[in-house]
Amino acid sequence: MRLDATQWLTMLGLILVGLLPIATMGIMLGHLVTVDSLVPRSAASTSLLSLLGGAFGPLATTGTLLTVVKLLPPTGSSKRARPPWWKRLATEAWIVIAVWTVVLGRITALAYRRVTARV
Repeated sequence: MRLDATQWLTMLGLILVGLLPIATMGIMLGHLVTVDSLVPRSAASTSLLSLLGGAFGPLATTGTLLTVVKLLPPTGSSKRARPPWWKRLATEAWIVIAVWTVVLGRITALAYRRVTARV
C-alpha cells in the first residue's frame, strides 16, 4: 500500500494526538514519584495501557473487558495507526483521548502546584 504525502502527514498528526494522554501521564508521574521509581512506573503503566488497549493485538472482542478496553487511550491510537485509518475515525476514540488528556492534565497541574509549593 502506498501513501501520498498528505496521508503520511495526516497519520503522523493522528498518532501525535493519540500520544497526548501518554505524554501527560509521563509528566504527571514525574511530579508524583521519586526519580528512582519514575522509569519502572512509567514503563509499567505504559506497557499495561498498551497491552490492554490493543497495541499488541486485540485483547477482547466481546463482553465487559471490551467495554473497559474501549475506555483506554491506546485503543483509539492503535486503531488510527493501522490502515485504513483515513476512511473513518471513531468519535468515541477522540472523546476517550480528550477525556484522558484533560483528566491527567488536571492531576498533573495539581501535582505541579504541590511540588512547587514545597520549594
